[in-house]
Amino acid sequence: MSEPREQRPVTALRGVGEALAARLAVLGVDRFVAERSLNHKLGNVEGIYDRHDYFAERAAALEAWASLLAKVESGKVPASATKAPRVPAKKARRVSVVASG
Repeated sequence: MSEPREQRPVTALRGVGEALAARLAVLGVDRFVAERSLNHKLGNVEGIYDRHDYFAERAAALEAWASLLAKVESGKVPASATKAPRVPAKKARRVSVVASG
């Protein structure tokens, strides 16, 4: 039986990926660079036409992540800084449909 997401240890590879993706977003890393940093392929049209490897951008993103982890390890930043932020769910917006006729 799988553990609930909140209790899953970050030592699981999926947990590390989730934490990295969330933290890269908070660090201001572009979504495409974050996806490539996780070795994900770009989907849809981007995956077909965008053949750039984003190596320099990925290196900078991972350096920012490593810097944050080093600060956590040295005690300069609390460990909670590496956790994914909780984002409240958005409420569905009601849309009125008016029949023309």
